[in-house]
Formats: sequence, structure tokens, C-alpha cells
Amino acid sequence: MKLSDSISLWIKQKVENAGAKGVVLGLSGGIDSAVVAALAKKAVGIGNVLCLILPIKSNPQDEVDATLVAKSLGLSINFLNIEPMYNIFPFLDTRQGLASSNLKARLRMCTIYYYANYYNYLVLGTGNKSEISIGYFTKYGDGGCDLLPIGDLTKTRVYKLAKELKIPAKIIKKAPSAGLWEGQTDEGEMGFTYKELDAFIDNKFGVIKVKTKILKIQHMMMKAYHKKNPIPVCPCGIIHMKGMDRFIPELNGRLKFTKTKKFGPGYIQKGGVGYNPVPTGQTPIAAPGDKIRTYGVDRTVYGKRKAKGNA
Repeated sequence: MKLSDSISLWIKQKVENAGAKGVVLGLSGGIDSAVVAALAKKAVGIGNVLCLILPIKSNPQDEVDATLVAKSLGLSINFLNIEPMYNIFPFLDTRQGLASSNLKARLRMCTIYYYANYYNYLVLGTGNKSEISIGYFTKYGDGGCDLLPIGDLTKTRVYKLAKELKIPAKIIKKAPSAGLWEGQTDEGEMGFTYKELDAFIDNKFGVIKVKTKILKIQHMMMKAYHKKNPIPVCPCGIIHMKGMDRFIPELNGRLKFTKTKKFGPGYIQKGGVGYNPVPTGQTPIAAPGDKIRTYGVDRTVYGKRKAKGNA
């Protein structure tokens, strides 16, 4: 069975289990949404897939490319200009940046969920493993969805899958971009290529020639922890009975690092990935069994999530 068949079957089963009638997704004109749209078509059929094009101060070419994808797959599309909704918010003309860019993604997802509720559809996300691993998505924006069909595929594998699904060559060759501002590209914003990121994920570190890029990828993965995991729920009953410092690492597991002549900033190792840089002055959290390095000495965290030695 081809990979596309396996993923499509998975989508179909999830839709049936949820009692939904179909799926809806946003088409951006990029390769990820094109691949997900093609998988959706195979999973539930043309008549049960709704593609939305939702421009907000977007590059007109992205709309043209999104339309090309829909037409090549024979899928119905709804074009809805939600820019007036975006313009309601104050200061957007003078304070462009991450906040306004994320607002675009969240307004789009609000709109997509309206259609999902109206038609009893599930929302398909278009994030891939590479982007999810470093948190390169908007929380409750493009990161808010019901299913992630390609969430376990690196960008490299998405390209291969696109060829299998016969996505238009123009879309495959297009430079990946979130369309956050004019001329923006994913790789330019991240500071490394998808090839390098995928090599890191696959533990092929030799592909990455610049060591600072390895450190940057590690740092982004560490910072994205809150975006990739369920919302923390305070275990009120437990901490009230047993004492807060025993169960909440944020209160009793902070490691303080200082600069050293030999190693520079302190480092903390999580999950055997390697030494993750921690900017001086910040206090990362360690748990029992974590490996840490302070003053050039490898140590293990024991007991109540406290570091031994010079920490």
C-alpha cells in the first residue's frame, strides 16, 4: 500500500469515528496544504471536501496558486476576504510584527471552524513534522485543528508525497512561505534550510556544516515545548495534600547557569538529543535523570529535581 493510501484511510476512519460528514481546510497555495487537500480527496471523496481561500493582505500569487491546486484536484473552493475583520484591531498599521502575523492565522482558523461546525466537518491541519518540531506554527491558528495528516512527515517526505499525488510542479518548486509579509520565506525566517532541519530530526548531524545552526534548532525545539503539548492542568488535589514543591518542577527544579571560560553558557541535555544552549540568566527546568553540564562537568539530576554541584 502506498503512503498516500495509508494516510487517506486513516483520515477516512477518523472522520467516520467522529460522525462527521467531511473535511475542511485552508488552501494557502503552498505544498503542505496541496498535499493535504489531495489526501482528503482520496479519503472522503470530492463532494465531502471544502477548501477555503482566506486572504488577509496576502500575496495575490498565493491566491492564484491555491486556485490552481483546487482546480487540479477538482475540489470546490470558497473564497472569502476576511481582511475587514483583521482591520478592526487597533495599531495593526503601525505595529506590524509577530502579533499581527499570528492574528491572521487565528482569524483564518476561526473562519475554518465556522464552516466545520456548519457542515459537520473535521478541520484538517497542514503542519508537517519539521515545522511542528520547532514550533513553526501559530498556536490556536494553523496549529489548531482536528487532524494532522502529514504531522509525522518531515518536509523532505512531504515533497516526495507531493510527487506521488501528482501535485502541480509549480507548487512543488515554489519556495515555502507562510506569507506573513512580502518576500517572507520559511527558510529565511528560520535561519536554516529544511534539509538541515530534517537532517537534525533524522540524527544526520554531518549534513549540517554550521554548528550554530544545530544549536539554534535545539533552542527552538526547547522553546516550542508549550506549543506542542497539551495545556498543563494544575493537580490541585495532589499539591494541596502533598506539598507543592514536591510535584511542581517549576517551583523546585530550576537550574541556574553561569558563563565559564571553557564552555561559555550553561547547557542542559533533554532526551539524549545533545546539549541545548541556555542563555545566561535564564533558568531552565530539569527533572530527575536529566543530564546537565555545569563548569564543564557532566552531572545527573537526583531526588527532588535539584541539580548537584555548581548549579
